[in-house]
Amino acid sequence: MGRDSFEIYAFKDGNWSADSVHEKKNLAISLALTLLNKTDKTAVRVVKKTSGLPNNQVQAVIIFKDSSEDIRVSDKAWDDSVRKKKEARLKKLAEKVMEKKKADGEKTMKLNMRIIKMSFITGTTLGVLIGWVYYVLDYFGKL
Repeated sequence: MGRDSFEIYAFKDGNWSADSVHEKKNLAISLALTLLNKTDKTAVRVVKKTSGLPNNQVQAVIIFKDSSEDIRVSDKAWDDSVRKKKEARLKKLAEKVMEKKKADGEKTMKLNMRIIKMSFITGTTLGVLIGWVYYVLDYFGKL
């Protein structure tokens, strides 16, 4: 079973920023309301994050949101923020995959070069050996 934390996010001047993290839901909600009413923040959200799920995943769910202005403005900014974070995470993952493919390609290339070199050395050695056997047999008149 995962551990829960409650993160407060505040909206100001078109940007969302993390404000604080708490272990108690009611405390986080009351602090979010205080933040909205006593500061120049125009919207707040409390996000419940559950960590320790299988595969080290983190689940995030908005459990409270409030705004002193049109909520659609802050909702759009929130969606944009989530989308940008997801795009950045996917881009980073894609870069890791490309680096791994490049490293694997270099390893394959080195292996292929070793095989080609070994084939050349083996072929040359066998050619010299067969030539020497032919010469010896010819020298002793066995051919």
